[in-house]
Amino acid sequence: MMLLNRNSKLFCTALLVSAILGILVGFSSDQSHAVSPAALGDTAVIAETVTSLPADTAPALTEPEVTEPLLAEPAPTEPEPTEALPAEPEPTFPEESEPIHSHSYIKTVISPTTSSKGYTLCECDCGSSYKTNYVSKLTASFQPSVKVPDEMLNSDILQALAYLGVDVQKLKDNGVLFQTGYIASRTPSYAKSPVPYSRSGNGSGLQTIADSTTPTGLAPDVAAFKKTGLDCVDLAAYYLVNYLPNIKGADVSMLTEMYEKYKGRFGRCYDHMDFWPTACGDLASQGRIEMYTYEVGEDYSDVFSKIQPGALIQMGSKKDPTKHYAIYAGTYNGNHYIIHSGNVNRGPEISLINYMWDDGQSSWPVAFYEFNFPTVDSTG
Repeated sequence: MMLLNRNSKLFCTALLVSAILGILVGFSSDQSHAVSPAALGDTAVIAETVTSLPADTAPALTEPEVTEPLLAEPAPTEPEPTEALPAEPEPTFPEESEPIHSHSYIKTVISPTTSSKGYTLCECDCGSSYKTNYVSKLTASFQPSVKVPDEMLNSDILQALAYLGVDVQKLKDNGVLFQTGYIASRTPSYAKSPVPYSRSGNGSGLQTIADSTTPTGLAPDVAAFKKTGLDCVDLAAYYLVNYLPNIKGADVSMLTEMYEKYKGRFGRCYDHMDFWPTACGDLASQGRIEMYTYEVGEDYSDVFSKIQPGALIQMGSKKDPTKHYAIYAGTYNGNHYIIHSGNVNRGPEISLINYMWDDGQSSWPVAFYEFNFPTVDSTG
């Protein structure tokens, strides 16, 4: 090791001397001066010694390997907690305002019973309702302060309603016949007619079947009514030209005359909305029936002292004077009752005349037709 170091030093010295000599020689050549070996002294000796070194004793010059320093892997660091940014609020849009609803309440008087109070129920189509005018419960021995008139209890129109399947007798037995809390939409289930309202217009109220027990040998075909239904004018036709002549033996020949006179104009006539005011107006002009007419909105209360249960009532508006028909059923406790078929969810029923126009309804009584049909003498 020491020899190697010494040789390396000598080699480096020789190189240095050679470089100096080269410079001097070059300088000497330029200046035409010769330098003798003696003048160089020990330097020549060193150069000779270096040049005479064996080739294998000189250390090989190698370029040092360049090594890149190893980079230490960074130690894992936990991400610094960051505060959550507040969520951006969702955009809001102004709600569309709905049109302001104006309540239109229909009033229904609920009669008191021995177990519950009576009251007036006010209902709007929107679902809003409230109760008012409460009255006390009835005692067990309650009897109506005013008896239902016999002319109402025994009227032909009430019996015609029973013929259509309404259990009129049970209404009487339960003391709720012609009680405002048990009519129209509040009619007990046992008192609802199995004959529906006619939606198709295929009904007429005129269908009959053979029946040897009746004055004419015919009877109203209730089974057919159950299939076709009855609307308001069908019910009028059923009562006036089917039930009265076939079951009660009434002489309705005046209506037959009107049929023959106007059939070219109204077809079947009896179930045509415009037939009745035309025919009844004709008969009234002949003095054969009584007719009382009113304008829409006019007070008609005086008519009830002039007509009997069974009178035909025509209802309408200024634009349409023949919107509805009903049969007068009588007046009791200040309420004017009708029998009609006027609700698509129910068939023939008892109702109040003011239900047709009160609280925004559009069918006002514009004409009352009082018939006085004689009875056919079937014995003679």
